[in-house]
Formats: sequence, structure tokens, C-alpha cells
Amino acid sequence: MTYLHSIKTAIFCIVFFVFVNQEIQAKDTPIQNNSKSSKILRSVYLHRTDSNNLYILKLYDDVQYEFLYFKKQKDRVTAKRETGTYKIKKTRLILKPTKGKTRFEHVLTYYVNPNKSICVNKKDVLLENNISSFIIQDLALYQKPFISDPIFGKISNKYKLNNKLNDPDIISQDRKIKEAAENEKRDLALKQLDSLKIGSSIRDSLEKISWQPKIKKLKAIIIVSDVDGDDKDGWWNKAYIAEQRKNAKYLREHGVTVLEFYHPNTKWKDIVKASKDANIFIYSGHGSNQGINHESGGLCLVDGIYGGDRIKKEIKLHDNALVIFNSACYSAGSS
Repeated sequence: MTYLHSIKTAIFCIVFFVFVNQEIQAKDTPIQNNSKSSKILRSVYLHRTDSNNLYILKLYDDVQYEFLYFKKQKDRVTAKRETGTYKIKKTRLILKPTKGKTRFEHVLTYYVNPNKSICVNKKDVLLENNISSFIIQDLALYQKPFISDPIFGKISNKYKLNNKLNDPDIISQDRKIKEAAENEKRDLALKQLDSLKIGSSIRDSLEKISWQPKIKKLKAIIIVSDVDGDDKDGWWNKAYIAEQRKNAKYLREHGVTVLEFYHPNTKWKDIVKASKDANIFIYSGHGSNQGINHESGGLCLVDGIYGGDRIKKEIKLHDNALVIFNSACYSAGSS
């Protein structure tokens, strides 16, 4: 009996030592935040003091919290993030920020209402109407890649991201959606161009121009000179101007800045100034025989004929600009 009793005592001591050792290690070991493992949300609370200030408090199962603050002041938006640990004692929720420092102004003790919302003042818990400062949220919304806020836009739900308004994945996705919409708009526009007289020239050239949002806004110059012997009300003048106004309208609808010069408002100095860095140059009117290497070339404007030499010297278009001579004698079509 004595020998059996000694064995039982030894086994008990070993089990007790292992249990106590594990407890000590558990207390002394800090909670690990493994970025590769997903954190499990316990609850989320939202508080909006006004339309320009938003607070979001997230509590996780590993007793860590994430406190977010968003502020809008005029056109400037700021986002702050605070992390730490929390504990719940009866009706109190106590926050302990990392390194003991808060990232923005807020209290560290909140009180839980019977409806599971939380408030700043203890007296609010005792009121029958249960006034709450922070309203509990649907967890399913915060398990998605982002939430959409009417004031601050898309707010990321990534735990590790400090600036929740600047998620690279969301920005990339939005850019792709915008580019797809731009491409769809362009394709539709190119189909509509088939019905225009110079549609094939513009279509073929615009397909070579990037329509992505990052590209600087394009500029176009449209000129219609006199084709009715100085009769600004002549039939040909009206027809040419009407046609080019349709082209101007089309280009503006697709984000192009358009400057128009219709007879008799076709002075050389104005066109030279406006055409600087233009991406598209369209001319309709009389042709001329003042080219550089051949007879053909030049613009017939209200204040004179300007030949190839003047054009080469003074007209400074953008690199790889599209040039179209539409319904002009001696012209060879587009560039």
C-alpha cells in the first residue's frame, strides 16, 4: 500500500507541475498577432458625431481591439487607427492602447447597454431608452473587403492596413472598373463615328491614342474657312460648319477640349496660339498651292493664305498629333 501510494503521489506532482507551468507560460506570453492567420471579429460598433466625424470600434476574439477615426475638413480627409487590448468587467468595456498612447482623443472606459451597444456615460446605461453612443453593427458587412460610407467612400476591412481609405487593392479594382467603362464608352463612340463623314479617319487615329484616365486631357482645333466667296451665310459655309460642329460635340462628349474657328473668325495669329500642343487638328475649306516640296499645301484663312513654310515654323502641335484636311482641295486626307 505504501508503494502504491508513493506512485500516485508522484504522478499527481508531475501533473500539477505541468499544469502550473503551462498557466505561468500562458500569462507571461504576449498575445501573438500572426498576419497570416485571420482574426475573428467579436463585435463592431459605429459612432458618428456628425457628418464629418466617424468612429468605428472593432473587438476581436483574441482580446485585441482596433479603433478607427475618420474626419473630413473641407476637402481634406484624414484617417487614424489605434490598436490595443480590451477587457469586459460586468457592464464596463476597458480599452488599453498599445504603449499606453491613444492615437486620437477618446475615453478608455465604456459602458455596455442591455441592447449590446456601448455608451460613454454610465448614467446612460440606467436610462430606460438606453441611449447609446456606439451602435452595434452587422458583422457580415465587416467581413467583406470593404464597407461603403456615404461620406468617406470605401473603407477597407483589412486588419493590418493603417490607412483604411487607401487600400491598394480597392484603388486597383476601382481603376479597372473605370477603365472598362471608358473602353466601353470609346467602343460605342467609334461605332457612332461610322455615320460621320470623317469617321474612318478619326476612328483609326483615336484607336492609337490611350483613353486611360491617367493620360492628360486631349485638345482639338477645328477650323472651317470660307468656301462661299466671302459669303458667311452661303450654303457651303453652313454645311461645312454644321458638320464640324457635330465633330466638336462628339469630341467634347469624350473629354476632349475643343477650340473652334469658323469663318469669318479664322485669323492666323489666333489659330497659332490655340494650336499649341493640340492633339487633333481638323481643317475644312479651300486648299492652296503653297506647299513646301510640292504645289499642294497651306491654309486659306480670312486674313490670307498661309503656306507650308509658315505652318511648319509657327504651328506647334503635340507629338504624333492627328491632322485631318476634310473636304479641302489638294489635300491628301489625314496624317
